[in-house]
Amino acid sequence: MFKGKVGDRFTYHDHTNGKAHEGDVTFITNDYIVLCIHRELKTPEEAHGARSKWREVKILVFKYHYHQLTPLNSNVNHEESPIHSQQD
Repeated sequence: MFKGKVGDRFTYHDHTNGKAHEGDVTFITNDYIVLCIHRELKTPEEAHGARSKWREVKILVFKYHYHQLTPLNSNVNHEESPIHSQQD
């Protein structure tokens, strides 16, 4: 079972390439979590009419790889997270 919540930050030590990815949890299921490892604002042209003003790179971390997650910070302000912001 995953011992975190949406917005918590983790380092994931990728078993496929040995790289470490820092990111925040954006979604949790019983079988996996989604970790956002990169986020940047879209240009105004890209953001116009888009569902989100953010461009994001996300990875799935399945439950059998949770042992490869290291917590970074569990005090993320969820209201400030762009994941929860509405499109302007």
